[in-house]
Amino acid sequence: MASFEIECVTQLCLVKLGNDVFKGDLYGVYQEAHRHIALRIEDVSGVISNPVAVVAVNGELLSVRLTQVHLLGVEVSKPLADVDDTLFARRNMEVMIEKYKRF
Repeated sequence: MASFEIECVTQLCLVKLGNDVFKGDLYGVYQEAHRHIALRIEDVSGVISNPVAVVAVNGELLSVRLTQVHLLGVEVSKPLADVDDTLFARRNMEVMIEKYKRF
């Protein structure tokens, strides 16, 4: 049986979980998606995707909102806490509505 190793580059960060803050490793920013089913005739069904940060805290991988992560040792022009991650979902919905208006 062959064995292999996966090497990941991570970034040290602070992660807010509830009222507590933990030191963790940021693995990256990814998209998390879920289906939206229209409940009214004029609504549009589709897939909503939101950005999430994948972090390791106490040996456990977690998917958290971007606003819960603060990078350590990196100078950023805008703190992640100021990023409105609902804008991404709203923009995806707008694009989807425009796409389906053509039908």
